[in-house]
Amino acid sequence: MYIVFDTNIWRSELGLTSAAGAAVRFYIKREEATVVVPEVVRLEFEEILTSHLKQLRNDILKSHGELLRVFGELKEVVLASGEEIHSKVSDIIPSLDIPFTEVPFSFDVARSSFLKIIKKEPPSKNTQLYP
Repeated sequence: MYIVFDTNIWRSELGLTSAAGAAVRFYIKREEATVVVPEVVRLEFEEILTSHLKQLRNDILKSHGELLRVFGELKEVVLASGEEIHSKVSDIIPSLDIPFTEVPFSFDVARSSFLKIIKKEPPSKNTQLYP
């Protein structure tokens, strides 16, 4: 069995590291399924989550700065750097304890998808270009 998640699922479940993601990983292992990750989905997920986490970090730093101005002295807040965030996010999918395969982005895949959009056709397992 092959399972494909779109970017919204990867993002909302924090790369399947949430509680619901843990249940999904359990199901995948029990059913001996493989997660198929289209390269374009992985890249979009990594960009969106990295950007979100960097914004959270910046919000915390700003809030800490405001508290510091009022209190005058506080313990230092240690947060991940932008590079650390990017590195961690890039490692989420490969480090999951589930079988997965990445489908590289190619012109044929893009063209097939674009034609389906033009024709307003849903994806079909009979016409997908995935191996």
